[in-house]
Amino acid sequence: MRVQRKRINMKRKKDPVKKYSTVFVDFAAPLLEIATNLDEFRQAVGMAKLVWNVGALDLAGDTPAEVALTRLRGEPGIEEATSVFEMLIDRRLSEFGEYEWVVDEATVRYENDDWIVRVEVKELQA
Repeated sequence: MRVQRKRINMKRKKDPVKKYSTVFVDFAAPLLEIATNLDEFRQAVGMAKLVWNVGALDLAGDTPAEVALTRLRGEPGIEEATSVFEMLIDRRLSEFGEYEWVVDEATVRYENDDWIVRVEVKELQA
């Protein structure tokens, strides 16, 4: 898997060697590994982007993850989505908490027998 990234007004605070898209793909790996086609890959990237950003807001002192989980748990028929959200939010907060940026845009395409994920990020403003 090849990844690309583009910076948007970003001051790098941690791990200056690792690309944003590489970090994001590492985070999204549990979803990306089960995607079998472009549509599923895009859905996985979209879900990962949503959870990444909710987690970033949680790390900044808000509590959107708990609010989202409370709402999801009350909805019938989406238990699997709720489980995925819980797994990813735990992963975001415990394994990727040092990254203080949000994913502004995430795109994916298949080219030359390779998935290409590109992310644009923004730093959270205090």
